[in-house]
Amino acid sequence: MTRTLLAVHAHPDDESTSTGGILAHYASLGTRIVLVTCTNGELGDAPDGAKPFTPAHDPARVAAHRCVCLDRNPALWPPGLDNVTM
Repeated sequence: MTRTLLAVHAHPDDESTSTGGILAHYASLGTRIVLVTCTNGELGDAPDGAKPFTPAHDPARVAAHRCVCLDRNPALWPPGLDNVTM
């Protein structure tokens, strides 16, 4: 029987900064990892460092960047994650 670990995070990249080690550990044991990200990150810092609610911050651009990172760059996925559905 394959076990599944469901990780639910509010923001893109939270899995990397908070539970990455746990996900990697269980993935190494053969556990299927399912990652749910509840927002698209539009209110996070922009790639250029612009803070939310400042004139230089574009929520749509930030969200697009976060989605590309999650969807198209498997190198940024937590270990054990082999598919992203958006």
